[in-house]
Amino acid sequence: TVGYELYPLLQKRGLRIPQDVSIAGFTGLVPPQGCSQLTSVRAPFERMGAAAVQRLFNRLSQPDESAYHIQFGCEFVKGETTGPPAKQ
Repeated sequence: TVGYELYPLLQKRGLRIPQDVSIAGFTGLVPPQGCSQLTSVRAPFERMGAAAVQRLFNRLSQPDESAYHIQFGCEFVKGETTGPPAKQ
Protein backbone atom coordinates (compact mmCIF):
# COMPACT_ATOMS: atom_id res chain seq x y z
CA THR A 1 0.00 0.00 0.00
CA VAL A 2 1.12 3.57 -0.63
CA GLY A 3 0.99 4.41 3.08
CA TYR A 4 3.67 1.84 3.86
CA GLU A 5 5.82 3.16 1.01
CA LEU A 6 5.38 6.71 2.27
CA TYR A 7 6.26 5.85 5.88
CA PRO A 8 10.06 5.39 5.45
CA LEU A 9 10.31 8.29 2.99
CA LEU A 10 8.84 10.69 5.53
CA GLN A 11 11.10 9.33 8.26
CA LYS A 12 14.18 9.87 6.04
CA ARG A 13 13.14 13.51 5.79
CA GLY A 14 13.13 13.75 9.58
CA LEU A 15 9.37 13.68 10.06
CA ARG A 16 7.94 11.80 13.02
CA ILE A 17 4.83 9.70 12.55
CA PRO A 18 2.27 10.50 14.01
CA GLN A 19 3.70 13.51 15.88
CA ASP A 20 4.46 15.55 12.72
CA VAL A 21 2.32 13.85 10.10
CA SER A 22 -0.48 11.27 10.11
CA ILE A 23 -0.80 8.44 7.62
CA ALA A 24 -4.04 6.53 7.10
CA GLY A 25 -4.77 3.57 4.86
CA PHE A 26 -7.63 1.78 3.19
CA THR A 27 -6.60 -1.87 3.27
CA GLY A 28 -5.81 -2.93 6.83
CA LEU A 29 -2.72 -4.82 5.67
CA VAL A 30 -0.12 -6.14 8.09
CA PRO A 31 2.79 -3.67 8.23
CA PRO A 32 6.15 -4.49 6.67
CA GLN A 33 9.21 -4.65 8.94
CA GLY A 34 10.14 -1.24 10.32
CA CYS A 35 6.67 0.28 9.95
CA SER A 36 3.93 0.69 12.52
CA GLN A 37 0.40 -0.53 11.82
CA LEU A 38 -1.38 2.08 9.69
CA THR A 39 -4.61 3.47 11.07
CA SER A 40 -6.91 2.15 8.39
CA VAL A 41 -10.19 0.65 7.36
CA ARG A 42 -10.49 -2.84 5.92
CA ALA A 43 -13.01 -2.85 3.10
CA PRO A 44 -14.73 -6.04 1.86
CA PHE A 45 -13.06 -5.89 -1.57
CA GLU A 46 -14.19 -9.37 -2.64
CA ARG A 47 -17.84 -8.58 -1.87
CA MET A 48 -17.49 -5.21 -3.60
CA GLY A 49 -16.06 -6.82 -6.75
CA ALA A 50 -18.77 -9.48 -6.82
CA ALA A 51 -21.46 -6.81 -6.46
CA ALA A 52 -19.90 -4.80 -9.31
CA VAL A 53 -19.90 -7.83 -11.62
CA GLN A 54 -23.50 -8.65 -10.67
CA ARG A 55 -24.48 -5.03 -11.31
CA LEU A 56 -22.82 -5.16 -14.74
CA PHE A 57 -24.76 -8.30 -15.68
CA ASN A 58 -27.99 -6.69 -14.48
CA ARG A 59 -27.31 -3.55 -16.52
CA LEU A 60 -26.60 -5.64 -19.65
CA SER A 61 -29.90 -7.48 -19.33
CA GLN A 62 -31.90 -4.42 -18.18
CA PRO A 63 -30.19 -1.30 -19.62
CA ASP A 64 -33.06 1.01 -18.62
CA GLU A 65 -32.82 0.11 -14.94
CA SER A 66 -32.36 3.13 -12.67
CA ALA A 67 -29.00 3.82 -11.04
CA TYR A 68 -28.65 3.06 -7.35
CA HIS A 69 -26.00 3.06 -4.65
CA ILE A 70 -24.64 0.04 -2.83
CA GLN A 71 -22.97 0.59 0.54
CA PHE A 72 -20.57 -1.75 2.27
CA GLY A 73 -19.47 -1.61 5.86
CA CYS A 74 -15.76 -1.36 6.64
CA GLU A 75 -13.83 -2.56 9.66
CA PHE A 76 -11.76 0.04 11.54
CA VAL A 77 -8.13 -1.01 12.08
CA LYS A 78 -6.63 0.89 15.00
CA GLY A 79 -3.09 1.80 14.12
CA GLU A 80 -0.24 3.91 15.40
CA THR A 81 0.09 6.35 12.50
CA THR A 82 -2.46 9.08 13.24
CA GLY A 83 -2.23 11.89 15.72
CA PRO A 84 -4.81 14.29 17.08
CA PRO A 85 -6.31 16.91 14.74
CA ALA A 86 -4.21 20.04 14.20
CA LYS A 87 -5.14 23.02 16.34
CA GLN A 88 -6.82 25.84 14.45
